[in-house]
Amino acid sequence: MSSPSRRLLPRQILFAEYCLTEPSATLAAVRAGYSPRSARNQAHRLLANDDIRGRIARGVAALREQDAARRVILLDGLERLFEAAMAPGRLEPALGALKAECAMSGILQRESRASPAQRASDADDAPSGGTNGPLDEGTL
Repeated sequence: MSSPSRRLLPRQILFAEYCLTEPSATLAAVRAGYSPRSARNQAHRLLANDDIRGRIARGVAALREQDAARRVILLDGLERLFEAAMAPGRLEPALGALKAECAMSGILQRESRASPAQRASDADDAPSGGTNGPLDEGTL
């Protein structure tokens, strides 16, 4: 059951911010100043609050926008590196730049630990059915 909309307390704001970076909501609660003994229960209670979930969602959206902008800049730089390496026939550096481009664009996907906010957001974005996903690095 979610609480009525109200102003968040400083520790609740910290919890929402740490949910964006910590691998679990329990760790986010501890980092925000909640007791380690009750952090799991506090995290569950805090995540039931619509205002906190909304703050987390806005944080995830902002991080995605920043990530998209950085990705464009990095991909442009990698493209220039690839072209510069291919011109004189230096295939090994060109292949390295190409692999990095593939990884950045999502064609190659490395396993990473996602934060609770990322897992929740990824679950919302997951396609229904089908198995055509990104290739893993071993495929290329």
